[in-house]
Amino acid sequence: MFVALQPEQAFGRKVANSPLAAYASPDYLDNRPRIDRWIALDYPPTIAPLLQARPVFRSNSLSVVTNALQQGQGIGLLPCFIGDKLPSLVRLPEVSLIPDMEIWVLTHEDLRDNPRVRMLMDHLYQAFSQQRSLIEGNA
Repeated sequence: MFVALQPEQAFGRKVANSPLAAYASPDYLDNRPRIDRWIALDYPPTIAPLLQARPVFRSNSLSVVTNALQQGQGIGLLPCFIGDKLPSLVRLPEVSLIPDMEIWVLTHEDLRDNPRVRMLMDHLYQAFSQQRSLIEGNA
């Protein structure tokens, strides 16, 4: 799991965990080869295939990887809040969620009592909390 160190002066709350899940297009799954094709984001938790698969494509662009998966080029990992929202992708139930990042709403401790900052932080926390099931892959 990627854990960023919070600055000592940071104040705030954790909103959600943001795991990764394996996705592919329905067309790919309908014609699935014996050895899968692995599509990876150039990001360490996504590079090594989780299934019996051969790496065929890697990009440093999340949108390029998402597009390759949508076009039926293979199987790969995406954050749940992206993959679960796309009707052109299906989550593979045989691959468990992979813990990845945490989402926090933070500010500098010197600003924590500023009414405008406090209002914004409360708004952001509420907005993210309404999407927590999607972010955490439980939608």
